[in-house]
Amino acid sequence: MDLLDRSEAAVELGKEVLKESQKVSDVVRMNIVRDPVYNDNPALKQAFDADVDEREKRLTEQQAALESYAARLAEGRRLVAWVLSAAMVLLVVGLWLGAIVLTHRVAGPVYKMRRQLRELEAGNFQVPSSLRKGDELKEFFDAFNDMVKSLRARQRAEIEEIDEVLEAMVGTASGDHRTSLKAVRDRMAATLEP
Repeated sequence: MDLLDRSEAAVELGKEVLKESQKVSDVVRMNIVRDPVYNDNPALKQAFDADVDEREKRLTEQQAALESYAARLAEGRRLVAWVLSAAMVLLVVGLWLGAIVLTHRVAGPVYKMRRQLRELEAGNFQVPSSLRKGDELKEFFDAFNDMVKSLRARQRAEIEEIDEVLEAMVGTASGDHRTSLKAVRDRMAATLEP
């Protein structure tokens, strides 16, 4: 932005130099009209006028070039401001989308584990499906799955013990006791079914 400010200052300075040059040329022309040397020598006056016209033409061209350069710099400034604004918007949108993805990668596994804990509380010992690719908390979820598998194995072992007791009870216990124990065993086995 400093370059643009300097170029704008150069354009203003160029305008002032052009005005001052024109003033000096006008004063010199007024003095030439009164000077007998120039009045007696029209070629000298014509040479002076040509030199002044050439100098003013060069100054005017330089002033136009400075103004064109300043306009290009101002356009560049607008373009840079637009690009920076667009980049900032893209950055904010990218961060927002990244935050959504990250929260889903954490919130999804937490939601899944909370749902599975409710099922465990209700007596359902089903091993939960695995996490999505890229989800966080995999180690925690793996430990959770190991716990569910361990509970399932313990449940199976208890069912086997009940089966053995039922086998041993044949002929020794009343039918009602065996029926009650078989009902408990069936309820336990139901929690292991997919």
